[in-house]
Amino acid sequence: MVSVNLLPIEIAQRQVATRRARGWALLVLLAFGAAAVPVAMNVPRRAQASGLSRRCESVQQGRKTLQQDLIETTRECDTLDRHLARSETLRAKRPWSALVGFIAASLPEEVWLTSLSSAASSSDPGPRKSGGRSRAGKPEDGRAVLEAPTSMKLSGYALDHGHLYTFMSQLKQNDVFAEVELLGAGVEPALAGQMVRFELQCSW
Repeated sequence: MVSVNLLPIEIAQRQVATRRARGWALLVLLAFGAAAVPVAMNVPRRAQASGLSRRCESVQQGRKTLQQDLIETTRECDTLDRHLARSETLRAKRPWSALVGFIAASLPEEVWLTSLSSAASSSDPGPRKSGGRSRAGKPEDGRAVLEAPTSMKLSGYALDHGHLYTFMSQLKQNDVFAEVELLGAGVEPALAGQMVRFELQCSW
């Protein structure tokens, strides 16, 4: 069979040009589509990176808040530790009412007291520093611990030295005090005659 193209040459040429234009348009669309694929893939990555950045900022802010809370909690714990240390020291103190009652019972009629005071230490009445768990001074961690008295000073008058020594002997009984020391004694004019002014230190 023999086919014969009866279309005019101009129409045939336009059809060929149209097919070529469609082919080029398809190629251009394919090229744009291929270029758009990486861009479209980068959009979720950028969104993910932005979300991660916001989460990182939130975590950093939360860390700062936790650090501040930790500092405040540490301060509160230190305050509670100081209060507990003071409470333990107060519980370790001697029963003052019983102690004063014993001194009053030991006091002869010829001796009377003018002052009574407690001291932190028999050798050093001032505050001391200690790195351990002792009751004295300020430990190395900076906590202030209340010093418990370890001795007592008694001042007064006696009619003579004999009555003073009798008073000291009475204080040494019953092992209430570990040591009764005479810090000083001297005769002074008092009332209508001479009396012995004394100062004792009783340690436990």
